[in-house]
Amino acid sequence: MGLESMCRLVVTVTLATLLLLPRAWGIGPELSGYYQYQLRAGAIDREAYVQDYNRLRLDISAQAGERASFRGDYVYQTFNGRTALPLDELLPPAIFEQLPPDAPSAYEFENEHYLDNAFLSFYAGRFMIRVGKQQLPWGTGYAWNPTDLFNVKSLVEPTYEKRGVDAGAIEIPFHTAGSIRAVFAPHGTIEQTARLLRIGEHFGRYDISATIGQLHEERRNFLTGTTSAERRRLLGGDFAGELFGLGVWGEGAYNDWERSDDYAQLVLGVDYTLENGTYLLGEYYWSERGRLRREDYTVQEWLELLFGGRKSLARNYLFLYTSYPLTELIDLSAYGVGNLDDRSLVLIPSLSYNIAENVDLLFNLNLFSGDEASEFGSADHLGFLRVTAYF
Repeated sequence: MGLESMCRLVVTVTLATLLLLPRAWGIGPELSGYYQYQLRAGAIDREAYVQDYNRLRLDISAQAGERASFRGDYVYQTFNGRTALPLDELLPPAIFEQLPPDAPSAYEFENEHYLDNAFLSFYAGRFMIRVGKQQLPWGTGYAWNPTDLFNVKSLVEPTYEKRGVDAGAIEIPFHTAGSIRAVFAPHGTIEQTARLLRIGEHFGRYDISATIGQLHEERRNFLTGTTSAERRRLLGGDFAGELFGLGVWGEGAYNDWERSDDYAQLVLGVDYTLENGTYLLGEYYWSERGRLRREDYTVQEWLELLFGGRKSLARNYLFLYTSYPLTELIDLSAYGVGNLDDRSLVLIPSLSYNIAENVDLLFNLNLFSGDEASEFGSADHLGFLRVTAYF
């Protein structure tokens, strides 16, 4: 059986399982999801290029009696047009010249289909047990989450959906609003299995949580081409509440690595909505892991940022966001991310339009500024047009 035939078989079996499993319980599934089309326009070597993708997401959920439920999400996505972006257009010249001969030559957008979530939930009141591939959102930060061991947010779209994690989770309530949540994510041996514990409680106007966890993270050395697992331990906490009419939050963590240097991270944020509906948000991020000078950025750090595994290059960042409902159907928004150390910036103005019932249109620009050796100054401007139809 060829690879393509095998993939089709896996897709068919997966969808059949998601559809028939709830029916085996005697309860028909609820189907929902969306189709999304996105057009991307940019330039390489001063020559314009376009790329688009088609993305279909199918969400299936079913109630299994009074105390159990199932949910599954399947995603199929294809890319067309310019799907390989050469690294000499994405990296500063001084960094590109240091790449080893066997380093990747381009960043490639690959077609993919995958089971995003598939989990069973069992609950009694606020007590819950969940097993399967599931979302594990962690922390109160908007653009950064130091206590999140499983996800790395994109700074140009921090609220976009994250992939599920194969894990088991249990949530035990106490008092009126407190909870203890434990997560186990199998990975190789028992020692390598990720383990997290989060204890949260409500105090006055604040929700406060403490987190402790450990996992073994696969780390790729782009200079040698090798990959190795390294134990990472995390101790952190977060809060969210209200102060003088403002929404406030904070999140911090200390990371203890088996071989690499340890480091701390901190996020502080505030938001407010004006009487005319204008929403304002600001967030500051500090990472002891980051560099204070752009001259100190390394090849390894740049490639980790590009291919995943690193949130940022520098130590101090500021994230600002604002939105305004121009009409009942049109929203204007903009956000910017500033690297306070190398003084580079990305600004993203957006317009969203509800063109029909359950159909949204989004247009935005990615405008980059800074020295060519800086984090954001090395990138070229981009434009995006996205249409999403929900069903």
